[in-house]
Amino acid sequence: MKLRVLSDIHIDNWKGVKTPEEIISADKYPADAILMAGDFGNSIDEIQSALSAASDAYPQCFFCLGNHDLCVHWDAKTIGTTERKIDAVRTFSSSHTNLHMLDGTVEPLGSFRIGGCTGWWDPDFDDPLVEFRWKHEWFDGANMNYGNLRSATVKEQGKLRAVLAQHPDIMMTHFAPVTINTNPEYKWSAANKYFYFYPGNYDWSGVKYWICGHTHDAHVSRYKDTVILCNPY
Repeated sequence: MKLRVLSDIHIDNWKGVKTPEEIISADKYPADAILMAGDFGNSIDEIQSALSAASDAYPQCFFCLGNHDLCVHWDAKTIGTTERKIDAVRTFSSSHTNLHMLDGTVEPLGSFRIGGCTGWWDPDFDDPLVEFRWKHEWFDGANMNYGNLRSATVKEQGKLRAVLAQHPDIMMTHFAPVTINTNPEYKWSAANKYFYFYPGNYDWSGVKYWICGHTHDAHVSRYKDTVILCNPY
């Protein structure tokens, strides 16, 4: 089975330059399935356009949502909350037989099992300013409507643990599971904490491949017995 891995296409950044169909085209990268690790766009229309293009281009598409996909600033009048936006994407995905949304779930992929969810970062709740900084100094907190930081963390980290408890062969998240993919240019950036989570907090046993995005740098690395494919567009 041949798989294409893709992440962070941000089709809003390509308007007037490339269409979703051109970005996701299978002409140069034919495969049995495409695995997409989130950040399709900011609005629900952009996400649906990207998923439609993937559905048309590949026999099967497995995907998780990214931090931009969870933002509702661009959908405030029609959707309002992050949870409703997740539900809207799930409803759209369910209308296509070859779209498989991974949101705390595990599905068969040939002879393998693939699980996934958005993932999350590791807030330091001992810091009294952690919520304020996330809400007022970071893109996600300013543009999501997902309750407070603690409740959002419980929801997304809960999905991550639920999937890993099933020991899938392939794991896919938007957030990166380790910091080893950090671009040296950002090695000392205070914003790095918003891109990763600490692998020691989770049981990775059985995961052969971990697919992620978010960092906007493509890397292949390894953590213990797991190969990590960080492959943004």
